[in-house]
Amino acid sequence: MPSAIVIGSGPAAAGVLLALTAEPGWAVTVVDMGIDLDPETRTVLERLAAAPPREWAEDDVARVARRAADSRDGGLPETKLIYGSDYVYRDAGQLSPLAVGPGVHPQLISAAYGGFSSAWSAQVLPFPETAFRTWPFGAGELAPHYAAILRAIPFAATTDDLAEELPLYADPLPPLPLSAAASAILERYRRNRRLLRRRGLTLGRARLAVKSAGCTLCGLCLSGCPY
Repeated sequence: MPSAIVIGSGPAAAGVLLALTAEPGWAVTVVDMGIDLDPETRTVLERLAAAPPREWAEDDVARVARRAADSRDGGLPETKLIYGSDYVYRDAGQLSPLAVGPGVHPQLISAAYGGFSSAWSAQVLPFPETAFRTWPFGAGELAPHYAAILRAIPFAATTDDLAEELPLYADPLPPLPLSAAASAILERYRRNRRLLRRRGLTLGRARLAVKSAGCTLCGLCLSGCPY
């Protein structure tokens, strides 16, 4: 039986695992380091996930919905403090052996399972062809890999002007409903589309890794969905 050891559990590791497990007979071991949510925060998370938003306690929401904080080392802000935890940014031994030069952010490696992807939102967009001008390959060579990933995850999107430069690569689920502000922005874009396109500006709806039909609109997308 063929076997493999995958180091890490972030997006790149997930892609490797998808490829390996598509072939029968592989024995795969995932090795990752990191810390997890503290027990009190996990209890709050489980309590929120078990109830509709109208029944949530204000104290529980306040604990979960912490926003970005100033960096403790003077660097980039610590964004997406998932469920009110800073475990992504702690040094659990992964940073101690590393040194960086001037201008390099010292937070090189996350202390969370899944790495810094634990602090990312659900936005999923491919890179445009122009991003590969200095690379030895182009977006076309990545197309089948984008398609494979998007077929393997829930993917809510719609065909709009963005698809001209950022192809969908796979059939999406219906998009989530727009907020009033987002609707107003897209309507102004529609009215001024010709002028804006001539000036190089293209707008479109977000593409999100989410099961849109089963989404509970709780408003906590940017701080961590309890569902």
